[in-house]
Amino acid sequence: MPDPTYSISVEFVSGSFTNITSDCLRVSWNKELADNDRELSMSRLNLIVDNYTGKYSPVNSSSVYYPNLLPNRQLKVQATYSSSLHDLWRGYIDSYAIDPQFASRVTNIQASDRVKNLQLQNINLLLNVDYNIGSAFTDILSLSGVSSSDRVLG
Repeated sequence: MPDPTYSISVEFVSGSFTNITSDCLRVSWNKELADNDRELSMSRLNLIVDNYTGKYSPVNSSSVYYPNLLPNRQLKVQATYSSSLHDLWRGYIDSYAIDPQFASRVTNIQASDRVKNLQLQNINLLLNVDYNIGSAFTDILSLSGVSSSDRVLG
């Protein structure tokens, strides 16, 4: 069986993802499962990209991505395996940290998943007795502005 191929894309322009996989040096993220003892927690991604040419420097006006290197741009990590595309991680960029050392010249991109947006929400939900828990989660996600197409557990 062939190995999966991975891709990392950023939505620098609304509605259009740019594949930046060739510039990626390292990517890592954490995901914690929620259960009866642990609440739903935010997943964080750390992406290190080659910034030798300065294209991942937000203040570099000659960058091909200027002026779109901003926080809150969508980022996704996907894998293609046996001709099927799988979302591995999806969230929003929090920050760009540039390492200007001559030997490294990299940018560290920090991102958080959409749970961050949920944690910033105040939700007013009526108290229901004998209510299906699945319906309660659907109501909470609807009131939080999470579209039905984004309600996939991965």
